[in-house]
Amino acid sequence: MSAGLMNLFISINPVLIILFSVIFLNRKVSRFEIIGFLTCFFGLLIATYPVLQESKASFLGITLLIIGMSSYSIGSVYYKKTELRLSNRSTNGWQTLIGGIFLVPIAYLMNTKAIVLDYNFYISLIWLVFVVSILATLLWLNLLKKDAVKASKWLFLAPVFGYLLSFIILEEEITLYEIVGTVLVIIGLRISK
Repeated sequence: MSAGLMNLFISINPVLIILFSVIFLNRKVSRFEIIGFLTCFFGLLIATYPVLQESKASFLGITLLIIGMSSYSIGSVYYKKTELRLSNRSTNGWQTLIGGIFLVPIAYLMNTKAIVLDYNFYISLIWLVFVVSILATLLWLNLLKKDAVKASKWLFLAPVFGYLLSFIILEEEITLYEIVGTVLVIIGLRISK
C-alpha cells in the first residue's frame, strides 16, 4: 500500500470521529467545523492524488486499514464518553501492553528476515517508543478529554508533517500537489476553529 493511500485513510479518522461523536456523544457539529473538515479532507485528497494513481493496494490491505481506522475512531469517542478514572499514563501503558500482546505473535508469524540491530534500528525504536507511543499518545488523550471533535481535526496535520519529514530526512521533493493540499489543510483548520 502506498504512503499516499495511507495518508488519505488516516485523514478519514477525523471524519469518522465527527460521525461517532454525533451518534454516541450527541455532539452538535457547527457548520464551520463541517466546512473546515471537508476543506482539510479535500486538501489531503489533492496532496495524495499523484501517489494514489500509482497505488497497488490489495483488498485485504484496504479492509484491514478501514477496520483499524474505524477502531481508532470508535476508541477515541469511547474514551471521551466513558471518562475513565485511570490517568492518561495508565491508559497509555495498558493500551501499549495489550497492543503488544496481540502484535508479538503476528510479528513472529510474519517474520521474513532477521532484525538488524544497527544505528537505524535503535534510532527508530527510540522515536517510536518515546515520541510516538508515549508523548504523542499522552497529548492525544489529553485533547480527547476536552473535545473529541476538536482533537480529531489535528489528525489532518499528520500527513502534512509526514511530507515535511520526508523532505528533511529522506530528501524527497515536495510537489505542488502537496503544497496546495497543505495550504487547504491549514485553511480548513482555521475555518473549523
